[in-house]
Amino acid sequence: MDEFKSNVIKRSGQEELFKSSKIRNAIAKANNAIDDLFKISDETIDTITDNVVEKIKSCNRQFNVEEIQDLVEKEISTYSWELAKAFTIYRYTHALQRDGNTAAVNAELAAKYKALMERAWNIYECTSEDIQQENANKNAYLLSTQADYAACELDKELLDYKEVFSKDVLEANAEKIIKIHDMGYSARRLFNCCLINLDDIFKNGTVINGVFIETPKSFDVACTVATQIESHIASGQYGGQTVNLWHIAQFVKPTREKFIKRTRKRYEDIGMTYTEEQLLADVEMQLKQHIDDGIQLLQYQVLTHMTTNG
Repeated sequence: MDEFKSNVIKRSGQEELFKSSKIRNAIAKANNAIDDLFKISDETIDTITDNVVEKIKSCNRQFNVEEIQDLVEKEISTYSWELAKAFTIYRYTHALQRDGNTAAVNAELAAKYKALMERAWNIYECTSEDIQQENANKNAYLLSTQADYAACELDKELLDYKEVFSKDVLEANAEKIIKIHDMGYSARRLFNCCLINLDDIFKNGTVINGVFIETPKSFDVACTVATQIESHIASGQYGGQTVNLWHIAQFVKPTREKFIKRTRKRYEDIGMTYTEEQLLADVEMQLKQHIDDGIQLLQYQVLTHMTTNG
């Protein structure tokens, strides 16, 4: 990528010419520090660097060094969890080295890394009592949930690094005086416990995976769409969901009308003589079974649906 003319505000307050090569070199150093199994390619490093530079250019303002490193850290996290961890350690190491405390840096980093690995291992071994009690909506014995909890341990380190919570709050949480619920998620851009607006979705349609979903025309389709919406929302948030199923009831009337037309045609096709009362009685029986099936579908989908986030 061609360099663009802009200055960077250094930690000292002085300015220097922006150089994307410094971003690439920092990523490369972090990449060299991780196991070969998790290393990313030079091409991916270039892509990450280009993405960061484009974001800086789009803001049309000066950035300081810490802001640029934040952008780099966020961009890396979309490609490699291991590299994101290494880059965080890289930043932390250099921050302490600037204070002239290299020996203490290595010892503190080693202790932090060991503690992080032990916590992650205890999650996979199901021996962490804190994790077992972390969230009643999440099964800590599932592999997918364990992987999520392990990632949350890194997130907690990031919270500490970024000083998201004050020191006294973190100490109170560590001493179990207070409980920061789902603490690891505080570092992520996730919603929590959404209220699904089915009324708006059913009236105006919605988009799932880039595909526009029109307003349902029948009760069973409405039940199916509702479960699909619940599934996709669950994949992009943590915690539970609240939904008013009363909005599905509006599709009983059009479903009844469809059954009336279909049943009337069936009678006429076989030359059957019937009264309106007989027709409506037949339709109501079909409609009741249809509603039972739709609700059963909805219940089975919701009760058996499982995501990493609970």
